[in-house]
Amino acid sequence: MINKIKESPLGLSLLTGLLLFSAWVPSSLFFVLFISWIPLLKLMEIGINTDKKTFWFWKWSYLSMFTWNLGTTWWVWFASEGGAIAMLLANSFLMSLILAAVYYTRKKLPNSGYTSFLAYWIAFELFHYNWDLDFPWLTLGNGFAKFPIFVQWYEYTGVLGGSFWILIVNIAIFKVLNNPNKYGKFKPLFLLFFPALLSVWMYFSYSSPKNSKNIEVLIVQPNIDPYSEKFERDPFDITSEMLNQIKESITPQTRFVVLPETAIPEYFEVSEWEHEAKIRLLYDLTKRYPNLAIITGLETFKQYNTSDAGCKKPTLTARRGEDSCSYYDVYNTSALIYRNQAPVYYHKSKLVLGVEKMPYPKYLGFLEKLSINMGGTSGSLGRSENPVIFYGPDNIATCGLICYESIYGNYIREFAQKGTNFLTVITNDGWWHNTPGYKQHLFYGALRAIETRKYIARSANTGISAIIDDRGIVRNRSSWWKKEVIKGEIQTNTKKTFYTQNGDLIGIACQFVAIFMFLGAMVKRKAA
Repeated sequence: MINKIKESPLGLSLLTGLLLFSAWVPSSLFFVLFISWIPLLKLMEIGINTDKKTFWFWKWSYLSMFTWNLGTTWWVWFASEGGAIAMLLANSFLMSLILAAVYYTRKKLPNSGYTSFLAYWIAFELFHYNWDLDFPWLTLGNGFAKFPIFVQWYEYTGVLGGSFWILIVNIAIFKVLNNPNKYGKFKPLFLLFFPALLSVWMYFSYSSPKNSKNIEVLIVQPNIDPYSEKFERDPFDITSEMLNQIKESITPQTRFVVLPETAIPEYFEVSEWEHEAKIRLLYDLTKRYPNLAIITGLETFKQYNTSDAGCKKPTLTARRGEDSCSYYDVYNTSALIYRNQAPVYYHKSKLVLGVEKMPYPKYLGFLEKLSINMGGTSGSLGRSENPVIFYGPDNIATCGLICYESIYGNYIREFAQKGTNFLTVITNDGWWHNTPGYKQHLFYGALRAIETRKYIARSANTGISAIIDDRGIVRNRSSWWKKEVIKGEIQTNTKKTFYTQNGDLIGIACQFVAIFMFLGAMVKRKAA
């Protein structure tokens, strides 16, 4: 039976998908990632040795990637059935396409070994962060999110360093299994344990920067059901209830109060904040506590009158209003409310595909009406063009990252570059019910804390609210589906890590290698 699986395309492809799924967050079997790709590498060798076509390998790798995607992200179904199906099919296709390119390159360039596997996959992961069809949820390096003690060196490499580690250990073990006399038995052990031991040493020897300063924060989890209560209750009552939560725990030493995504669940025009009673309630609190800043999620819009510009559409995401010259943009917004100054707005920039944005609106704008209706809006949202820094008491700098953005390490480093002293994440994870989705989202934040060496204050409407320290340890966490307030201390600092300053150097290097290798394979094909 075992021998049949060893040679069976179906068995090998399914096995890689199942191993990746079994090892994924929130599972504790993360070490399985180091052998998860071996069955697919074996299938690749079988295909090359028997001169199978690239399509043959692609169809089996698609099954493998679909199994992994289905096992780890099926919970998207609760937010959107159509979105879940589209995401599963599309992401599996993109992943399998990369694997097919590896197979093709290895056939055309037999001496290239497994360099193309390393280069193509990591180049793809970096690319998957930065285009309009982005979905980096399953970046391999995210697989260590529950056990940050083993990846403290992410402050130098970012999450792609973890992806590189997983792939190179899989390759080394596979080579040894195929030819132990040639490759020896200890090379895989060195590749496996040295990064882990280095990280453990970094973890226990780490100390926060000398300029660190402790401040008190208050994190509110109001626990409003996003499917019913959010739309059925009076928004003023919801805001008043959150204020009551704050008043029970706030002290004169509290410097920041963090409210979740869409904490104020009724749309208002960004320039009309002074006339919004719910916003005034928050400002009244800052009058009582003059050294307090509030970060909150909002639902906002901006109106345009384009009569002076020939009634042209002002932005790619603008929607038509009541007449031909009237347009407006809708935003998922975070805002800083501090003293008597106007709110400082940041509009979510990393938008969820199919829910908050239509890809390539300049060319696919005609598909706008097909975007999924979720949370009371449909159609692409507007966004901030650049990271926005929030400056609060004592000029302490933070940000208002919104939900999905917390998985984009290469985007968050831009906030750290601009001088954030700690990170703030506001979210609403209740869309996914009690599934692995909200747990994955929470733990991914730990990796952002390591990459930037910044504490994170995380407020979830429903889900898990928490303080995450600069070693990636989740502290002061709330319970699932429970109204709570977390009061705790976070450390602020001005440190800029190597990753913050230099970005994904591993991914950039792999992209160059991947381009040259693929061009080489194409030239070899034409020569043949």
